[in-house]
Amino acid sequence: MKKKVLAIALVVGALLTGCGSKEPVSAATFTEKAQDQGFEVIDMTEYEDIDGATAALFAMNDDDVEIMFIEGEDTDFAKNYYELTKTEYVNAYEEGSSVHTDVNVGNSQKYTVKNGDVYATVERVDNTIVYVETSADYRDAVKNLLDELNY
Repeated sequence: MKKKVLAIALVVGALLTGCGSKEPVSAATFTEKAQDQGFEVIDMTEYEDIDGATAALFAMNDDDVEIMFIEGEDTDFAKNYYELTKTEYVNAYEEGSSVHTDVNVGNSQKYTVKNGDVYATVERVDNTIVYVETSADYRDAVKNLLDELNY
């Protein structure tokens, strides 16, 4: 009986550790997936003055949904950038009748907020960040791209 309980505990522990880890995408993969979803992608790396960023991409579709992808030198950069962006969204949108989620699992973090006509999300996987503020009408377009990226 003890061996059976121990075996189950080991399997559950292994599953929980593996489930929390996501693979970050590269700038090239982000570009490919965004273009497949109808976004135009512009490399803003040389124009954005973001200390610690190795890539900065701006994606926009015909509905004026604008998504930013940033790849950092390391995870600490991405964690800090995530927290700054999340704080901006909290301050801007969490009053009144907002609905928000805040998830931290393994090497990823995700914060989303919907307040009236605004939908905003910031997501970090390892050393990468994706963030967007848009009309709630275009939430599905954002979610489709993020699902494609496994974010």
